[in-house]
Amino acid sequence: MESLETRLRNAPIRTRTFDGTLVRIAVVLLLMLLALPVFYLGLLGIYTLFWPAVSPHSVVLILPPVLVVLSAFGTLLSFRYVPLTAGALAAFYLGWAFGIYPFPDLLPDPFFYWARVTMIAMLGLNLAWIVWSHRGRLARRG
Repeated sequence: MESLETRLRNAPIRTRTFDGTLVRIAVVLLLMLLALPVFYLGLLGIYTLFWPAVSPHSVVLILPPVLVVLSAFGTLLSFRYVPLTAGALAAFYLGWAFGIYPFPDLLPDPFFYWARVTMIAMLGLNLAWIVWSHRGRLARRG
């Protein structure tokens, strides 16, 4: 009788998805770890909703964590969605690095704001790409 390892090694590529699934889960966890500051700012944005003066800037704080989670879980479907998610996180960190730490008074505050808006645009594009790519699969199930 063949062992399970031998059967998996000799199986066709389509049936060997367990290893790929573990790698995808690891990538999703890594993306979520990289997005922890985004989640923190999202919690601050939710907190500002309870202030008497609600501003549109709260949306810029609340929307990215939702989009990061959806884009990261899109990684479970395919690895091709990782570059846009990683690029959006890189835009966030770039805006954070140049807007807060080395040059807090030299750069205007809108620089950090526009870095977050760029992040929202990239994540929105990634989410639209995920939905567009899997629309046929979703229609067949429904």
